[in-house]
Amino acid sequence: MIGKLFTEPVDPDLILQDTAREHQDHEMRAMANLTLGIGLDDAYFAVQELIEAMRLTIRCPNEGKTILSNILSDDWSDYQRGIYFCVAGRGQSKMIKMLEAFARILEARGRADKFFQEQGIRKRKLNDPYQQSLPSNLNCNISFSAASKT
Repeated sequence: MIGKLFTEPVDPDLILQDTAREHQDHEMRAMANLTLGIGLDDAYFAVQELIEAMRLTIRCPNEGKTILSNILSDDWSDYQRGIYFCVAGRGQSKMIKMLEAFARILEARGRADKFFQEQGIRKRKLNDPYQQSLPSNLNCNISFSAASKT
């Protein structure tokens, strides 16, 4: 089994690190840097959601713009906002192409992760930069109301 060849855990972000250092487009480098540490599924589906919203702005401009503005104005979508602003101002078709190219990189990242799992290769734990860890002794009771979101 190939997993026995690796003595140290493999970094699942290796593909993103290469992209961040060596890609010819500065937008792709920026998106790769923003994605370091983000969960594999979270990153992929966040980019896919942006692609679909951008496509919808071409097919149905009013509906697409509403959906895109909802994504970008959500308090919990810092990552998506960052990705969007990496490609913003390039024209819709170029933005979509860049996001699709980045989604292919994220898909390759996911396929590599699946290979690592199948081969029994240990992986380094990702540290999500958008998740702040709170002290264990902090009692934080927060409730959210559906009525507060417009």
